[in-house]
Amino acid sequence: MSRALLESLAGPRQTNFSRWLAANLGEPRIAWYPSAGTDLRDVLYLNEHYRNVSPPRGDEPLAPNLFLHTDYFVGDHSGFLDRPIVHIDENTTIAVDTIEELPRLQLPLHNDLVAFGPSSATHRVVFFTVEVRSHRLGSFRAPILYVFSENAAFFSECLLQHEARISHVVQVRYGHGLGGGRSGPGWIRAQLARLRAEVYVTDSHHDVFNCQDLVVQYFPALRSPDVDPSSWPIIRQMPQSHWDGYGPVTWYRVP
Repeated sequence: MSRALLESLAGPRQTNFSRWLAANLGEPRIAWYPSAGTDLRDVLYLNEHYRNVSPPRGDEPLAPNLFLHTDYFVGDHSGFLDRPIVHIDENTTIAVDTIEELPRLQLPLHNDLVAFGPSSATHRVVFFTVEVRSHRLGSFRAPILYVFSENAAFFSECLLQHEARISHVVQVRYGHGLGGGRSGPGWIRAQLARLRAEVYVTDSHHDVFNCQDLVVQYFPALRSPDVDPSSWPIIRQMPQSHWDGYGPVTWYRVP
């Protein structure tokens, strides 16, 4: 289950993350953002206060209480998480409140699946909390668990092995628009049922999938029929300029 996954990532020693787990009993509601890079918009747009700014078209599932990001590469010279302020604009400031490194996670990194080689962050696991100050959303804190690994490897060897449940899946700006190398993100939506996802947020960029995709050759457990979300209930839509610039972002209610 999701808690077993998180406990495995926490490791044996007492940390801020283990204390967070102890304070948050039961199964957490996790938002997974594969290929997140340095983007933290999910913390804003999946926050419970955002539905007051952008009301849903119908019932919307409860917000997540933990944000799980994966990406093997954020750039050796990006400076991400090296300074307290990780985002600032005229409306919003996001600052790192606490940060710690957890035990490293050695997952495979297949050259055929990635656009770049490993960075100094690859294989690291970091837990941090951010303080958000927003003119529209108010002030709040959010916990983020960042696993610097290739997305398909993390899904196959961690999420599946622990039968983790992910309430929200975000497929936006996957691979920074590069498609993650030779494999696009279509395999993600094909796994929504296995994750028991409730909400799927997507810009539909490079989301075509078939079972001959290269990612399936390395991770056969990902072999699943594709799904078409076009008939699913839409919770909300966002203009492309508000998030990634690749296309309108749609919140789907997963049936």
